[in-house]
Amino acid sequence: MDKASKFVIALLSIASAAVYLLIFNATPVFIETYAGFGAELPFQTKLLTNNYQALPFLAFLSLIPLCVFLNSKSLEKAQANMLHISVANISFSILFLVLSMWMLYSPIFSLS
Repeated sequence: MDKASKFVIALLSIASAAVYLLIFNATPVFIETYAGFGAELPFQTKLLTNNYQALPFLAFLSLIPLCVFLNSKSLEKAQANMLHISVANISFSILFLVLSMWMLYSPIFSLS
């Protein structure tokens, strides 16, 4: 496997973990803000605010391709699969970021 692929796997795994941790750190700020509204939150917002504690676990899972890749120097097929898994992982984390922003901002849009 070439050096560029190794760099891409590392970059995508770390970026995906960073996205999950970003959402994990931003969600409590929105929870405090919504507590002052006193209004009923939409279902999608409640879903994220009640379950955001699982995001560090997702961040950990997103680093697994990097760990497997670093520990499997002789398994060329496993390393090739890690690239595909890393691309799928970053795609899912970006989709989750977009959905999370929609979940967190939808009460603000409904109030205006």
